[in-house]
Amino acid sequence: MKISFLGGISEIGGNKILLDHEGYRLLLDFGKSFKGESKFFMRPYLAPFSISDLIKLDLVPNFVGTYKWQTGEPKVDAVLISHAHLDHYGYIPLLKPEIPVFMGETSKIIISARQDAQTSSWERKIEEESIETFRTGSKLEIGPFQIYPVHVDHSIPGAYAFLIEAGGKRIVYTGDFRFHGQVSHLSMDFVEKAEDFEPDLLISEGTRVAPESDPEEAMLKLLEQHNIYQSLRLPPLRVRKEALDERSVLEEMKAVTEIAEDSLLLIEANTTDIDRLRTVWLLSKYLDRKLVIGETQALILYRLIKEDPNIENLPKIGDFFLYLSRRRKRNCWEETKEERRRPAIKELISLVEDRLGPDGIIWGENRKKVAEELNSFVILTPNSPSVLMGILPDDGSKPSLVFILSRSEPFNEELALGFDKLLNWLAYLGLKKYYRIHVSGHARPEEIGKVVNIINPKMVVPIHTSYPELFGEYISRHLRGSLRLVSLNETLEL
Repeated sequence: MKISFLGGISEIGGNKILLDHEGYRLLLDFGKSFKGESKFFMRPYLAPFSISDLIKLDLVPNFVGTYKWQTGEPKVDAVLISHAHLDHYGYIPLLKPEIPVFMGETSKIIISARQDAQTSSWERKIEEESIETFRTGSKLEIGPFQIYPVHVDHSIPGAYAFLIEAGGKRIVYTGDFRFHGQVSHLSMDFVEKAEDFEPDLLISEGTRVAPESDPEEAMLKLLEQHNIYQSLRLPPLRVRKEALDERSVLEEMKAVTEIAEDSLLLIEANTTDIDRLRTVWLLSKYLDRKLVIGETQALILYRLIKEDPNIENLPKIGDFFLYLSRRRKRNCWEETKEERRRPAIKELISLVEDRLGPDGIIWGENRKKVAEELNSFVILTPNSPSVLMGILPDDGSKPSLVFILSRSEPFNEELALGFDKLLNWLAYLGLKKYYRIHVSGHARPEEIGKVVNIINPKMVVPIHTSYPELFGEYISRHLRGSLRLVSLNETLEL
């Protein structure tokens, strides 16, 4: 069996691993490289025009016949997706629809909802007919590969690791995982199964393996220093409240917000972080405030509740207010409720209005109510500057605000651009400080080391980390000889 590492090497995300056995070629993840794209593009101002732009820059492999609009036989027979984060599935829309894409049922729900909520493009649309789903306990036979998906804890529901066997060789691929979320027992179960599997090769994530104890904190410091250079003033002071697990995120948020009785509470988190959504919903109930979320997150939430019975204790229609983004009309942005909305969003608007009435939709004149009733709302959003632009009063007054940065995923270059603007908005509103309250979507380095030690593979390859050379510091001495640091596009043979 040949294993080629086509992405995720010396970077966080962009995972692309090609397994080749008996002429059958299976991709493990086909993720977007934010680091790679940021070198050449700055969306939306400068974006790739076609797949050929991505190929020539080595952002996707040059598999002639594999991509849409190409002729010839595909060079990939199937794709296996670990979870629904863009750095693991983001380039799937480029593939020909006849290439089957295997993913968990929950991942399909999330990806479909995201597509239905957003404007379609050649870079975004996955053909539904190409998707085949599985659940924990399934045994997949894809060509010569026997694959056992094992559910793990991550900052998005439906994340999987894989136990893979072909030609008498065994591989364990961790995907992304952690031990401090709502379903940490799933990751423990994975480790037990992986140990019993006795793999020849372990391909392990190492997101938090870094010189700093908190690489995300180090990134924030760099971004703040850049902001000082750009604006010639100090940004609002960041107050760090590092939580141990998702339950302590809620307790830290309670402590910060229960004394802010006359302020609007704005929390920024990832759209697909359903654990954090649940936490903020519980916070809103504790504070007796109305929860406000955006269209894409609301549609993902609605679909998960409707289609996945295993996801529990989430806000339902009627438990949240729906914040509508402005729509573009030619050269300007305008207020619309249903005009130029996607059909799925129109349905969502109708469902929320049926339960809460017209006031349940935050758009147009209703935006002013947020500024007028600051202590009535908790707004959860992935894009705080956009929300602030929408709710600030026309008279130039600056409402009292408590801001919490609660992203659980590492900052990438795309988010870094937005963070600089966010700091400027907070400074404009007169904030002297803001809070960072979160828990990572990834295992701690010491935990990853223990996982490797327990699984005890014959060979281990670290991916999804900026510092693979530090991986050996966290594993047992007797395993350091089995550590293999691969280069981009390198091929190993088992």
